[in-house]
Amino acid sequence: MSLRYTQSVFLSPHIPLVLFLAFSILTSRLTIQVPLLILPSHPPLVP
Repeated sequence: MSLRYTQSVFLSPHIPLVLFLAFSILTSRLTIQVPLLILPSHPPLVP
C-alpha cells in the first residue's frame, strides 16, 4: 500500500476541512476578513 493511497484514504472524510485550511493558508487576507465577518458593523474589504 503506497503512502499516497494511505493519505488519500485518511484525508477523504476531511476533504472540506483540508481544502478550507489550504485556502486559508494560501489567502492570508482571510485573517483580515474573518474579524470583519464577525463584526457586521464593518463592511468586508474587497482587494
